[in-house]
Amino acid sequence: MDLEFNEDACMDLGFLEDFIGKRIQVERGGPDKVEGILLATSEDYLALQDKDGYTYVACAHIKSITVQVVRSRLPELNPDNIDLPEEAEDADTFAELLGNLRNRLVRINRGGPNHLQGVVLDVQNDTVTILHDMKEMVHFPLHHVKSVSPVEVKGDGKDGKDGKNGNNDKDSNKGGNDKRNNRSRRNRRRRNRRRSR
Repeated sequence: MDLEFNEDACMDLGFLEDFIGKRIQVERGGPDKVEGILLATSEDYLALQDKDGYTYVACAHIKSITVQVVRSRLPELNPDNIDLPEEAEDADTFAELLGNLRNRLVRINRGGPNHLQGVVLDVQNDTVTILHDMKEMVHFPLHHVKSVSPVEVKGDGKDGKDGKNGNNDKDSNKGGNDKRNNRSRRNRRRRNRRRSR
């Protein structure tokens, strides 16, 4: 039997479907280690909720995934009640996810010499363009982006702005539950489509 090794290939993430809502760890250590709750698997990335918010990990760079055998005392989520962040809802690939993060502040890669924080300007031809420090445009080949994390900009509390939606008006979130319910339904349909493949 001949086995071929393709270093650009992703590991099959199907085995993780049963662990959605559970705590996992991507990588055993180092700057790329991510610990968090698995929210979703996609064609070529994982969506996790970690202590800093959300992190999306490209599967081409995953060397190991650890799932706890002994039940953790840390909270987990019911897979049927998971709401994916808006940018990940309809993104089947890592490139689509990055496209959905256009004009958002993100952290590319978690550490090491090629990590940076900036605004996603464009995603084209297997390259993502980041505006770094409002003075440099950095072009990253997509295959070198290990992970991306949206960065929430915190407001300074002045002028009634909270940094998220620009105001503290309680009525501005009308329909939030409807949006959340619609997202949950879409996420369930998405998981069912992947399972049927």
